[in-house]
Amino acid sequence: MRRMRARFSAVSAVAPAFLALLLLGACTGLSQRAVHGEPGAPARFLLAPAVPAEPERPGAGPALEVARVRAAAGYGTDAMLYLRRPRRLEAYARGRWMEAPARMLQPALVDALAGSGLFPVVVPGPASVRVPLRLETTLLALHHDLTGAVPQVRIVLRVMLVDRHARRVLAARRIAAAAPAPANGAGAMADGAARALERALAAVVAFCREVLAQPKAVADAAGDTAASASSTTSGSEGRRRASSESMRRQRAAPGRP
Repeated sequence: MRRMRARFSAVSAVAPAFLALLLLGACTGLSQRAVHGEPGAPARFLLAPAVPAEPERPGAGPALEVARVRAAAGYGTDAMLYLRRPRRLEAYARGRWMEAPARMLQPALVDALAGSGLFPVVVPGPASVRVPLRLETTLLALHHDLTGAVPQVRIVLRVMLVDRHARRVLAARRIAAAAPAPANGAGAMADGAARALERALAAVVAFCREVLAQPKAVADAAGDTAASASSTTSGSEGRRRASSESMRRQRAAPGRP
């Protein structure tokens, strides 16, 4: 009987300590699931290339409007896409663009072309005034390509330079650029995308420089602008003359004091 009481006393003494250990383990397990469970809101990234310096003097060519950038199918959202298998795009779960890349491309194009020194004025579209030239751009691809030996971010654009007054396309080009980016997720993709976009923007500037180097294209755009301004001026002058003539006739009419 004494031995049984001693054993019971020993178990009673150990039980609280054992229960405390179980509770501590349970709390620790709950804490780990809270930290390593479902991820929170995804990180947001900007498509932000380096901003070029302002040119020392404005360009001598016609003014330019940069139209809103359109996006090809699959690239019109804020998803950050990667490619592990050919023709199969997937989205990073822990990273998103700040907004759809096509919307961030327009100000990047404006900055690059304004800093090129090719144009006296570069404005984002839709502009409230008539501008002789317009650059139209379509985002064909922007993804983290993990299929090759060296992962890289690829960007593909289609650009068109349009004479708005003549309503004709001066030139068009498909521009592709890439930059290495380790397969470390959305952050690595954002860094690689900025470098790839810088190369693509340089190619867009080179494209515009080639078109403006053609004297006929620049002369036509400038001539259309001058003709439009002359037509507007002539029309206003004609209306003023007609109004003056009408007032003179009314004053000369019989019976008028």
